[in-house]
Amino acid sequence: MYKLDIHSYRIVKLDTTGINPGWIYNHKATFNGLNTITLTGGECMLSEYNYVHSDAVYTLNLDTLEWGIQG
Repeated sequence: MYKLDIHSYRIVKLDTTGINPGWIYNHKATFNGLNTITLTGGECMLSEYNYVHSDAVYTLNLDTLEWGIQG
């Protein structure tokens, strides 16, 4: 996971903990307005050329940078 500093345009790697979604695309990300980003749907990469649809719901706490999973 990376963060873009909108003032310097530097990209910084973030160290997160917990169960993350891995390499995922075509997902939907929503911000709850406080401290959580929720990811739903998308395709997860299992290996090169091997992708599966994700029904899991992932959350990222922006205060602790900890991932959680539901489903």
